[in-house]
Amino acid sequence: MILSYYPAKSIIHSIDPRAKLIFTFIFVFSVLFESSFLSYGILGIVILLPFFFTKLPPFKLIKGFTPFLVIFTLTVLFHFLLTPGEIIFKFGALTGTLEGVKNGTIFAIRLLLIIMGTMILGLTTSPIDLSESLSGIFNRLKSNTAKEIPMIMILVLRFIPFLIKEGRRIVMAQKARGSQLRLGREFFTILFPVFNSAFKRADQLALALHARAYEPGKIRTPFREYRFRVWDYLLLVYSIIPIIIVVVF
Repeated sequence: MILSYYPAKSIIHSIDPRAKLIFTFIFVFSVLFESSFLSYGILGIVILLPFFFTKLPPFKLIKGFTPFLVIFTLTVLFHFLLTPGEIIFKFGALTGTLEGVKNGTIFAIRLLLIIMGTMILGLTTSPIDLSESLSGIFNRLKSNTAKEIPMIMILVLRFIPFLIKEGRRIVMAQKARGSQLRLGREFFTILFPVFNSAFKRADQLALALHARAYEPGKIRTPFREYRFRVWDYLLLVYSIIPIIIVVVF
């Protein structure tokens, strides 16, 4: 999964989560502001370089892109068929254009770069580290609601893998019983058990928070204090490159 943390001892893993979060935001916004193949090629090199310092297995990275292959294909296909321009393909009422191929490819590359940017943060930063680092930022705000944003984020990040695993477990159980899983009525045989398990897990989590005397809005002492070091500052300096690309190109 793209956001599931992969523990390892690497330079990128040891970098302050706040620095990685800043880099991710800058990179993603830079991708959104660009629309040329040249700029996307340079941004691709920019985001590939940190991956060499993650010590992540290549198979893990390739597997993370597998679920998005269908999205990439559909993106190019829809633009190819729906974008007006010079017709290069015609089959009955369907027509494909050269501009559609170009626009679809640009959008697919844009999506690919955004996914790669979020993978750097998701694969090398544990949810706890990310939440604790963000708590130090939001605790400076006066609003109690803003202070709870890191807690909400960590709960969401922890529930996503749980829902996926629970869904797979229920699908395997249904197949073992000889059920033919199709869209329609069979879909609800998976959806309802997943929601039931999610509500039970949420209830257990609420009891655990109550048992630990958790109170919303209260300032909590951090388990680890985050301070910027050399590699953190280097990543922030490296974050300037996407900004330069946006300005120049």
